[in-house]
Amino acid sequence: YRDIIARDSSAVEAWIGLGDCNRMDGIVVRDPASPSRWRFRSSYHTAVRAYTEVLRLVPSFNRVFAQRGFQPLLRVLFVETNKLRTGVAASPDTGSFRAYPSLQGDTVAFVPYPTGDVYAARPGTIPPTRDDAVVRHQSLFLQLAEQWSSADPRSAAAHETHAFALELLGHIDSSMTAIERARVRSKKSVPQFGTCGCC
Repeated sequence: YRDIIARDSSAVEAWIGLGDCNRMDGIVVRDPASPSRWRFRSSYHTAVRAYTEVLRLVPSFNRVFAQRGFQPLLRVLFVETNKLRTGVAASPDTGSFRAYPSLQGDTVAFVPYPTGDVYAARPGTIPPTRDDAVVRHQSLFLQLAEQWSSADPRSAAAHETHAFALELLGHIDSSMTAIERARVRSKKSVPQFGTCGCC
């Protein structure tokens, strides 16, 4: 996919492929330079950049991921503090890993630790910049949701997504306004994002 993008930076399918590959790869490998001595083989930062590039290239947001909507992007955006990235060790190593988001400069990064250590909240497993990283992703999500609802003002799904993004940042009044717009555009009840399986 990188080769295709190098030849044609407007190749939407290649950007989607690059995002999907980095999103779906949960392999963890040894890395003596990492604070945990482990790192993820793939990059969620790259996935986020790929998906946002797709949204930039395709103005019709509701058609970008066909029926998947924002789901691929929500899987790599960490907009809630209790969300963890998961992984498993590459063979011949074994074991499962978890990681909270952290800020490394301008990048939201993930340092994997053994699952037991993370659930026991052992020192180092909860980054001091976790909340800042979450706010960074919340702000990006709101920006993209606003673009979607502006590009497709008749879409109930766009306004539902916008409402969710506003709520995450504590903008309750604005969120209720967006929900009302969604209700006007759809006879169906507004989905409960906390149970949608996206996050």
